[in-house]
Amino acid sequence: MFQPFRLSDRAAKAKEKYQLIIINAFRVGISVMEMTRVTGNDAPDFFYAVLRNAGNIPPMKRGRSRVYVLPDFMNKIFEKKVSFAKWCHLWEFDPDSTLPALNNKMPDPNTDQYMYHWALRRDFPYLYEENYPASPARNIRPLTMTRGLVRSLDKCEVRINKSVDKGFVASIIDEDIYGEGDSWTEALRDLEYLWRIHRGIIRLNHTIKGLYLDE
Repeated sequence: MFQPFRLSDRAAKAKEKYQLIIINAFRVGISVMEMTRVTGNDAPDFFYAVLRNAGNIPPMKRGRSRVYVLPDFMNKIFEKKVSFAKWCHLWEFDPDSTLPALNNKMPDPNTDQYMYHWALRRDFPYLYEENYPASPARNIRPLTMTRGLVRSLDKCEVRINKSVDKGFVASIIDEDIYGEGDSWTEALRDLEYLWRIHRGIIRLNHTIKGLYLDE
């Protein structure tokens, strides 16, 4: 997640609020990769770090990790956002049991193999559909990002003012979001960081609320 050189007090408090929401989302059953997708982030690192530091996910073992030889279609799934070993760690799966289970493209819902497919479908829904066209796990409805909840940053009008006590203040017009810094560059970086947190909070809270509405 993008981070400026120095967080303002306002940004630090917003980050703390976001971290509590992330922990709550994990406790109600939203996975790290699902959080990444529904908030519009490119990588799961921030969510993993928050949950690891809070003790919700144990740290991975130090040292050289084992290299798993994956079939081509699985390399396509795990080549970008997260490694196969780390994904197994996030779900507390044994990689040696997970790999043969995912090699079966027609998992039986009544067997233990199905839970690995259930997790993979949730975390990589579109790649799962592409690579497991006949799997019954395709019927699992994935969590998706709801568009339109937050304005795109490139459509926001930003104003920068010089402040006597706060240095420079960058604010988004018509939004209660502003960043602070000793220079206009730092103020803009602080503002962008706050906007990303604001976006994540709204999208993740919306997803959590949707889980309860679906019950």
